[in-house]
Amino acid sequence: TEGKREEIPSSLKSWLEQPFTVFHKRGMVEKMETENGEPEFIVNLKKALISQFQHDLSRAVSSQGLNQVQSTIAGQPLPVFKTEETSVLGKCETVYTISRLPEYLVREFEEKEGQEESSRLCSGKEYFEILKTKNLDKCTERPVYHESYGTWSKTDGTESSSLPSQSSVTKTIICGSLENHIIRKVETENRILSSASGRYESEEKLDITSVSTLDLESVESIRQEIPSPSSPKECPTLVYEYPSGSLYSSKTLKHEQIQQFNSGVIKGQSKSSYAPIPDMTSAPQHLYPRSESQRELKQKVVEAFTEIIESSEKMSESSVNEKDAAGLSVVAIRGLGQLSYEELKEVKQTIQSQHGQEKYKSMIQKAFFDLVSIAGTNPCMKLITDEVKSGEMNEEPATWSWILSNSLRSVKTPTKELLEELVELLKHQHIQQNRIIRAAYAMGLTELVNKACINPESQINEFPTKIYGEFCNPEMSVIKENLIPFLSRKLR
Repeated sequence: TEGKREEIPSSLKSWLEQPFTVFHKRGMVEKMETENGEPEFIVNLKKALISQFQHDLSRAVSSQGLNQVQSTIAGQPLPVFKTEETSVLGKCETVYTISRLPEYLVREFEEKEGQEESSRLCSGKEYFEILKTKNLDKCTERPVYHESYGTWSKTDGTESSSLPSQSSVTKTIICGSLENHIIRKVETENRILSSASGRYESEEKLDITSVSTLDLESVESIRQEIPSPSSPKECPTLVYEYPSGSLYSSKTLKHEQIQQFNSGVIKGQSKSSYAPIPDMTSAPQHLYPRSESQRELKQKVVEAFTEIIESSEKMSESSVNEKDAAGLSVVAIRGLGQLSYEELKEVKQTIQSQHGQEKYKSMIQKAFFDLVSIAGTNPCMKLITDEVKSGEMNEEPATWSWILSNSLRSVKTPTKELLEELVELLKHQHIQQNRIIRAAYAMGLTELVNKACINPESQINEFPTKIYGEFCNPEMSVIKENLIPFLSRKLR
């Protein structure tokens, strides 16, 4: 089906039309400069555009010079080579395959394009096809984190089993020589393929494909020089960066992280990370900024939770439930995951006052903390630990053992601060005095430590280490000098 054409708002159009400067050497982009104050998502669009034009042909040129026999045979590819290349997708292994196009394919290309002026520019020149394939499983920088709702992403240790799989292939047609050429056409296909059934193979796949095409229409002499940015901001890398605060913000989470690193506010985090490490009480910094205010988020959570409770009260074996309880749960969980510790306490108090103390104790409390445990953010974990310390769970240990186990499975950012709090909670009397809760909590905590701090595969696949850097490691004092000695004493 044909897409719908929409006008770009004038405020965005003005930023898109702002000039920017690209510094390149031997076909590779070294840095770019944009206008200071330009929204970061516009900067990312310009990074994506420039990523398609860069080609590292230096190794192909040297190979061509060394192998005169191979370079004169039409259609035969020059040696395939690998290099590490930076683009908007990250700094990843890139495979180049270069072929000289035979005459019949050149004619076919020109007939299909129908660009007479561009065709004249290439008259009498050789044509080459450059295929550039990125191996997104082998990246030294790639600020991407995948999280699924309804499936549990697992890996068997092989690269092909990662969920989802993503590919990026760029095909470029040039005319001239590899050293001095005209780019005629660039076509890039980015594809994400995901299974709806987790790690199990299925015929049903979620396929998201985007294709961008750049065609040379004409080459004209310079009429007037395009001005450089009046107040330039340097972008030392083409890698995508996340906006901070709002979608239209010119600041990035990486910039905030570097500022905190330089000022000594954060310690133990790599300067090359793309966002500051979350603390225990602040609302989490979301990689994709949301439009709702915190007040609207709290209201949305309360409304969704109220609908869930009202729906469950009307449910019976013979009745048909018209409410989408699963959908409402996801809305509530996502909302809870965006709130600070103080805002979570406000939501809890609002729900408690709406339903009364007796009803809250009998059903509401367990349902609310079940959703909080799935959200798994640091403020959510702190709210749960507060509830444990208050002794609220002693009346129903079976229910609370499930909530505690679920919360430990759902932890999003296992920071040093969070692990210290969780290890101290293990020693608390309300955990130790009940055998069911003690067993569930100890098993959940040790499994979390193993996944987040020890197992290198789960560290990368199950936690956003590509965004925040390493959260923890086996040599940390909270593990080596606190958790392990405590467990050893209990086993004697």
